[in-house]
Amino acid sequence: MTVAMLLRLAAVAAAGLACGAGIVIAGLLDSGRTRAFFDLAHATAFGWDDRLLAVAATAQLVGLVGIRLAQKRSRRPPIDAAADEIDAADADHADRRLVWGALLFGAGIGLAGVGPAIAVAGLGVAPLKAFAAVTASMLGMRVADSILQRLGSPARPEKRAARS
Repeated sequence: MTVAMLLRLAAVAAAGLACGAGIVIAGLLDSGRTRAFFDLAHATAFGWDDRLLAVAATAQLVGLVGIRLAQKRSRRPPIDAAADEIDAADADHADRRLVWGALLFGAGIGLAGVGPAIAVAGLGVAPLKAFAAVTASMLGMRVADSILQRLGSPARPEKRAARS
């Protein structure tokens, strides 16, 4: 393993530690807090928990700054650099699959009060609940994959041709 690979691995590990610590410090492992954020039916001046919005906005801001810094240091944009590992969706339009997937994903988080990243972070704090959430999420992906294959639609569209 080269020094550059070790440095990249250390940077990823540091980012993961920061993310996990932020989740715990912000109290996002509390599924009740997440459900309270999505409970717009009871949103009053004093009843809506808007802390999740602050966390999401802060994450977007930090991510934007990080991407801009990476773009200045690299000849290739970060998204293009990761294209070999990540099959990014076509950003030109939102198709039916994207909309339905987003709706189901949001509904799952709203009902359970736990998203995938929170569930993985929770493995160290509340292992049984987090394991159940991660397992159910993986099962949901498997079921959706199977249904899409039976309908004749590939679960994962083939990579776009000619990324350079």
